[in-house]
Amino acid sequence: MGTLAVVGRPPKFSEDALLDAALVVVARDGKTATTADVAAAVGGGVGSLYYRFANREVLLLALWVRSIKRFQVDFLAAAGSSRDPGEALVAAAVAIPRYCRENPGEARALTLFRHAELLARLEAGDDELAACPGDLREAVRGLNDEVLAVLGELTRQRFGSLKPLELVRVAVQQTPYGLVRPFLGAGAGPMPAWLDDMVAAMVPAALAVADRPGWSEGHE
Repeated sequence: MGTLAVVGRPPKFSEDALLDAALVVVARDGKTATTADVAAAVGGGVGSLYYRFANREVLLLALWVRSIKRFQVDFLAAAGSSRDPGEALVAAAVAIPRYCRENPGEARALTLFRHAELLARLEAGDDELAACPGDLREAVRGLNDEVLAVLGELTRQRFGSLKPLELVRVAVQQTPYGLVRPFLGAGAGPMPAWLDDMVAAMVPAALAVADRPGWSEGHE
C-alpha cells in the first residue's frame, strides 16, 4: 500500500495582499509600522506574515522594493516622453513630486530605506536582514540599473559625453526628492502643486551649469 503525500496548507494571503496591508500601515505610521498592525490590516494573524516574510525588516524591505519599482515605471515613462533629451530630463524630474502627490502611500514607503545604506547592511550581514531571500537581495542590488542606464543615455545625448552624469543625477533625482521629503513625514500637509513648477524651473538651470565654457575641464 502506497504512502499518502502530506500536502501543506496553502497560504491564506498572497505576498501582494500582505504588502498591500503593509502599505496601508506604513502610509499611516511610517517606519514604526508593526507586524501586528499589518496582520490586523490584512485580517489575519501574525503567522500569516511570517509564512511569507522572515521578520518585520524583510517585510518592509519587500514593500520598499515594490514601491521603488512602481515609482520607476512612472519615472522612466516620463524620461521617454520626449525626443529632446533636455525636455525628457525635466519631465523625469517633475515626475517625482507628481508621483508622490498622486500616490502618497507609496511615496511614504519610499522613505523606509536608503539604497546605499541598505547595500552596506546586506554586505555586512546585518542580523535583521540575514534571512533576506536571494531574489530580494538581487532586486536590491540591481534596483537602479535601468534608471541609471536611461539617465546615462539622456546625458550623452544632451551633453555629448557622460562627464556631467553626476550633475544630471543631482538635478533630476536627488534635488526633486529632497524637495518632496518634508511632505512625506507624519502630520505633513498635502504636497503643493507648485513643487512641480519649481522643479521644472530649477532643472534646466542646473543642467545649464555643464554648458559653461571650461566646465568639463574642471570636472574631469
